[in-house]
Amino acid sequence: MRMHDAIRAGQEVEKPGWVRLNFSVLMDDAKVAYILKSVNELAENASVIGQSYLCDTATARFKYQETLAAE
Repeated sequence: MRMHDAIRAGQEVEKPGWVRLNFSVLMDDAKVAYILKSVNELAENASVIGQSYLCDTATARFKYQETLAAE
């Protein structure tokens, strides 16, 4: 219920998200492997990468902050 209450209170960032990732049958194995490696790297380093973004919790919009990334 905590997530439900937060969403009803206007905290859009609490909504669960999802990603749909499609691969073309025309892609070669190397390209697919590169994409999968990149997604895995992003997932493994999400907490570090996330520090370079500011989040507006009311709209759930994230904004990249170059100054944070440079530190």
